[in-house]
Amino acid sequence: MKKIFVILLGVLMIGLMGYNWQSSPVQTAEAQVTSLATGTVTGTAANINVSLGFTPRYVIVSNPSTTTVVKVEWSKGMAAASCTKFLDSATAGSIISKITVSCISEYAGSTTTAPGFRIGTDSDLNISGDTLHYRAWR
Repeated sequence: MKKIFVILLGVLMIGLMGYNWQSSPVQTAEAQVTSLATGTVTGTAANINVSLGFTPRYVIVSNPSTTTVVKVEWSKGMAAASCTKFLDSATAGSIISKITVSCISEYAGSTTTAPGFRIGTDSDLNISGDTLHYRAWR
């Protein structure tokens, strides 16, 4: 039994020494999430395409301009135009809800604009004239 253990331990050590740690999936995943784009856009109450030069994996958009503070979050894999909405109002209190229309989508870009994401027409978030703040991670 002891001989088998020593042989298996030796095989394991040789295998670990030959493993390419530079290409491990964990390091690759970390490298993919290091890019962050931040900025502001002016609300229009219509769809807004935000060109980043990449399609984000995670987006946060907030509108702190109103008396009701709104923040939405979207991540890759969620349905188009969906998000999780965080609403904080003096009259209604704090509300978290799943939105399935008029929120955040991927934006593939066009022949003249780079890819990014689209802010939908959600009436709590995209208010005409308000400054919307975004953070988008690659």
